[in-house]
Amino acid sequence: AEVMGVDPGDHWAGRSLSPLWTDGDLEEVEVLAGAGTAQALFGTDDLKLVRHEGAADALFDLASDPGEQVDLAADRPDELEAMSVRMASWLDELGELQELLRAE
Repeated sequence: AEVMGVDPGDHWAGRSLSPLWTDGDLEEVEVLAGAGTAQALFGTDDLKLVRHEGAADALFDLASDPGEQVDLAADRPDELEAMSVRMASWLDELGELQELLRAE
């Protein structure tokens, strides 16, 4: 919406991804994606948290392991916890938005 000059209004969730192509600044961008029973949080420091229903969370460093072959969850518990908290916050916000949209 921002790139096209459109006001997103109050019913859109998330933040602009325009820094990705305007100035290449990835420091400001964190992305939550999901499909079915899986979610992934792409952090601002090349880390990716992957959560599948019924399985332990996995943590990958996309800079050194773009194929996601080495799960760092056990080796980097503090970063895993921080990303888990951020993912939970995103999911809470999305749940609140869904409730608002259903009420309209």
